Amino acid sequence: MSCEENAEDKYTCSSVSCSLSKDELKLKRDSLIPGLFDKADEVLETNNGFCFHLKRREGVLSEMVNLIEEESFCCSFLEYVLSVKRESVFLEVSGPPGSKELLKSL
Repeated sequence: MSCEENAEDKYTCSSVSCSLSKDELKLKRDSLIPGLFDKADEVLETNNGFCFHLKRREGVLSEMVNLIEEESFCCSFLEYVLSVKRESVFLEVSGPPGSKELLKSL
């Protein structure tokens, strides 16, 4: 499956697409899922997405809730599960076929 920028300068992968333009994504990258790939202590691939593991620290839960809120506007097809276990925070992100590939391409 291939992902690409479309004519409106947005990212598309099969039937899923991000509503942010290339420039908008560049500005917001650190506070969205693309930035989470760098911030997470561990990233595991799942069948239809990713599970991000972060060590618990002050503010990390607020950051994850804000990320989910922001992402829900530009990638409304994604689903989220946020869990806290002792000293760890886990954010599972999944969606329909093509979601994982789209997230990788951003």
